[in-house]
Amino acid sequence: MPVKISWQVNNRILLVTGFDEVTFEDLNPVNDLLLATLKNDTVHLIVDRRLITKYPLNIIKLKNTLSSLNHPNFGWLLIVDEQDAMRDFLIGIVTQLMRTPFRRIETLDDAITFLYQHDETLSRV
Repeated sequence: MPVKISWQVNNRILLVTGFDEVTFEDLNPVNDLLLATLKNDTVHLIVDRRLITKYPLNIIKLKNTLSSLNHPNFGWLLIVDEQDAMRDFLIGIVTQLMRTPFRRIETLDDAITFLYQHDETLSRV
């Protein structure tokens, strides 16, 4: 399975770890879980893409596949990866189209720290 989905903080911080080639179909369960959870509270998404070798490039289809990123309760999208200008550019376009707060961060620990610094409600969890 090219995508592993797990909660870092139950119903608040979702971690998606990708492996090898990730397709649009692999992202559907992520979107479904987010949509179900976003009804109750703000949810942040961390995507660890360090082990992904190929990913979807169709920006419009990606925007439609991850419709949960448009939900009013969606928080931050954090991508854990090394710096890559082309990937950062593509992700920046998608997040601007969806008006989604986004950051690329180099480690999972830094991503968790970032979210606790930017969402004071996480301290209650």
